[in-house]
Amino acid sequence: MTSPLRRPFTEIWPTSAPLRILWTILAIAWGGCAVSARDKSSADVNDASAALDRLRGNGAALRSFLAEMPKGADLHNHLAGAVYAESALAWARAEGWCFDVASKAALPPPCDAASKPPLAEALRSTQAYRDAINAWSMRDVITARVSSHDQFFNSFFRFSDVTGNNIGAALAEVVDRAASQNVLYLELMISPLMGEARDLGEKIGWKDDPDAMLAALDSEGLGDVVKRAAASVAAVVADKDRRLACSDAVHRRPGCDVGVRFLAQVYRNVDRAKLFAQTALAARLASLDGLVVGLNLVAAEDDESTLRNYSDQMRIVGDVGRRHPKARISLHAGELTMGLVPPKDLTFHIREAVEVAGAKRIGHGVDIGFERDAKELMRRMARDGIMVEINLTSNAQILGVEGADHPFPLYRNAGVPTALSTDDEGVSRIDLTHEYQRAAHAYQLSYRDLKQLSRNSLTYAFLPGESLWRDPAAARPVSACVDGQLGGSAPSRDCSRFLAGSEKARLQWELEARFARFESEWSRPIGKPANGVALASPPWSSARRERSRGVR
Repeated sequence: MTSPLRRPFTEIWPTSAPLRILWTILAIAWGGCAVSARDKSSADVNDASAALDRLRGNGAALRSFLAEMPKGADLHNHLAGAVYAESALAWARAEGWCFDVASKAALPPPCDAASKPPLAEALRSTQAYRDAINAWSMRDVITARVSSHDQFFNSFFRFSDVTGNNIGAALAEVVDRAASQNVLYLELMISPLMGEARDLGEKIGWKDDPDAMLAALDSEGLGDVVKRAAASVAAVVADKDRRLACSDAVHRRPGCDVGVRFLAQVYRNVDRAKLFAQTALAARLASLDGLVVGLNLVAAEDDESTLRNYSDQMRIVGDVGRRHPKARISLHAGELTMGLVPPKDLTFHIREAVEVAGAKRIGHGVDIGFERDAKELMRRMARDGIMVEINLTSNAQILGVEGADHPFPLYRNAGVPTALSTDDEGVSRIDLTHEYQRAAHAYQLSYRDLKQLSRNSLTYAFLPGESLWRDPAAARPVSACVDGQLGGSAPSRDCSRFLAGSEKARLQWELEARFARFESEWSRPIGKPANGVALASPPWSSARRERSRGVR
């Protein structure tokens, strides 16, 4: 039975004004001991909301607040594109790569003094180094010679071999950056042995029968490719752990505490047989209960081959997915806008990703307003909990769609779950905090709005186990955890049993614990206003300093 002093005072005392006043005075005198944990939590949320509103007009102060705010996950993040150009250039220089003067791409040795000199020599001058960073990212992209769309997609071929050769270092950089922003979890897109899968697809050719395709792939050694691909992913994580000293209790880096899983990304601008083989490899990997939890299709959606074969691609993903039900599917769909492609190509990509391919999440979804019967499609997405991964900066840079032209508010108003993500934070020169700041500024989102976006990112992650939330939109927990404070250090016996059986719920519980700590830092001392104005605690608290040192 709950102690009376842990229950809201309105449940114990009559609600007449004199008694309410008396009770309030007594509560303050007793240091607030009569306020329940949930009431205290609600008050802290209000204080954090007020702090956000006060800081909204100052970019630096808002950045500091949002960097400290717990952010559940980044679910749409390509590992190769998450690395900053400076890191990739440093790796290329140290490994003796060459630099193609014409294309500004890194090439393996041997080098040529005229056309592809050693990268260390080619980038000796400050200006040459700056030009390389610009070529390998979206920095200073405004130019009369190339569109921002082309610059984005063309930048990858210039450094992809370098990052592919340093994937463990790339992962270490990305998780450490996430830890510095209080991000709990990443689902990163990678391409383990996808080149070998394409070779298998070319070898067997196309057969208009999914079972026959899978049988042919198995006969040509797909099972062995799956095993080696899984081992390669595990080796990348082990390399990351080594670089961050994760086994050293004294020197381990904060990035060690960031959860990581992967989506196997399928290069889509190829023929059907190659795409099928890659999708089969991705689905088999995601069925192993290992580090790979799902799959996605990648590359420019407006490419000629994808526009021509889009419906076939969705059927292939759907056919393979139905035969591998443990493989979760998130698809780039609707990363298009008027003028980039003919109008007809804006009308069905999201719908077919949902209805034909069986996607549980949609990446970008920018062209939803052009889809046939968009209202009905969004009703279905809201009903079925099909989340949209929102990439505000990427959409602004690549498509020129931002602010009031972006469908982010449309999805939210339709009840479609959304979460913020980065897409390619290194190429775009951003991080996840930047996306929260952009959303807060452009759409005047409240603290509760941002908190819901953070919660959504874990709710719709492809982590194993049931969600903590019975009703995600209302933040109502499952019945086993309905009593007590969410994220508390001593959950009930039923809740402890539930958490023990769900990796997803355990991470969601940790997010709630971090929210409680964060919000308490911004709560005002009871009865201690300064000049009549309640002051929020500064963000530079001891808790923040401990997190910066990796102390949890």
